[in-house]
Amino acid sequence: MPIHQPEFINDSVMANAVFKLLTEKGEPVTSTEIAKQILQIQNLTQDLTRKMIQVILQQDSRFSQLDQDVWTLNQQPVGKQSILELTYVVLDVEIIGHARSPHIIEIAAHRLTGIKITADYHTFVNPGRAIIPKVLKQLTGEIGTVIDSETLQHAPAITEVLPSFFQFIGRDILVAHNAAFDLRMINRELKRIGQQKLVNPTIDTLKLSRKLLPGVDSQKLPSLAYYFGIPLEEHHLAKDDACALARIFLQFLRILYDQNIEQLDQLEPFFIHS
Repeated sequence: MPIHQPEFINDSVMANAVFKLLTEKGEPVTSTEIAKQILQIQNLTQDLTRKMIQVILQQDSRFSQLDQDVWTLNQQPVGKQSILELTYVVLDVEIIGHARSPHIIEIAAHRLTGIKITADYHTFVNPGRAIIPKVLKQLTGEIGTVIDSETLQHAPAITEVLPSFFQFIGRDILVAHNAAFDLRMINRELKRIGQQKLVNPTIDTLKLSRKLLPGVDSQKLPSLAYYFGIPLEEHHLAKDDACALARIFLQFLRILYDQNIEQLDQLEPFFIHS
């Protein structure tokens, strides 16, 4: 079975300008036309133009190269798919550090195929700095009692973790609670190591809970777990949070379906847009 890479984009001014050009035209364009309209370059050879545009676009999942000199936009997920038949990856990350320079120290995820949990992923991450046990507890609060400095010092670095994590998520729809935070932390790590931005379609269960459970006193993960009777032993431990959230999301899918929200395009209000 082939492995489908996650959705990455080259979050540069030029790549975004090409995306806008293709969206507005609604049809494929040549490398020469891109160079002329976006880069304001007209006198390069065709071969050099083609190679230059390839450097900008070839690693960006928004674009496909039809042949050596023609580019088009990739198709988005089919909106009429049943929400109960899709594959989702429910994830959570934990971080250490201050707001300007956070580092991921744990990643966990569960794959849902249809309405069943079919696989899981978990790893601690070495943040690449000396961690003093007392300071770790101060920075992480509750999880300082579970994630100790020795665990992190023996964990793989983020550069070792990301390839296996991306292999796990592929191009599936991601799900997270306050999803903008998790995606932002992952993209910070990607930017730090010079990689492109992750842009898989992502559902925010915080948005879902506000819509589906407006009467619940708190929309925080422990409150939702309590509401559904789902165990959550160590909140702020990604392994436990992701497991609880996967089970909560399954409950949300059933509620949505009962409310006649049955197709992917009807979930649009609950996606985040990076």
